Amino acid sequence: MEEIEALCTRLAIMAKGSLKCLGNIQHLNNKYGKGYFLEIKWKKGFDFGRIQSEIISIFPDMRINEQNPELIKLIIPQKNVKSLADFFSTMEKLVKDNPEIEEYNLNQSSIEQLFIEFAKIHEYINFINKIKILQVLGLFG
Repeated sequence: MEEIEALCTRLAIMAKGSLKCLGNIQHLNNKYGKGYFLEIKWKKGFDFGRIQSEIISIFPDMRINEQNPELIKLIIPQKNVKSLADFFSTMEKLVKDNPEIEEYNLNQSSIEQLFIEFAKIHEYINFINKIKILQVLGLFG
């Protein structure tokens, strides 16, 4: 996937023989990406719950993707990040107020994640279609 990002100026994604999207990588990320992935790492023994409500107030639609005792990975929708400058100034204030936070990083959806999302959507549609067929045949629900 890194080769795609390095070599391609336009990208097309197909599923089941039909074109699903076409555009440059940034356009596809903006239109179909999940948003941003924020990873926050803190010192051992820090109670993340202490600042969790503050994180939720900053990013109200965020979802926890993964969490362990010293790290949390969040999915933040693009609509919660009005500008990257505002995002980083907010995060820097959070880090300044909570020196237990060791580091954080922000990533945009990758091309690989876009492909995976299109594959999931395609599988979900196939599943729904199979259920509809079984319902018509009287074999389901």
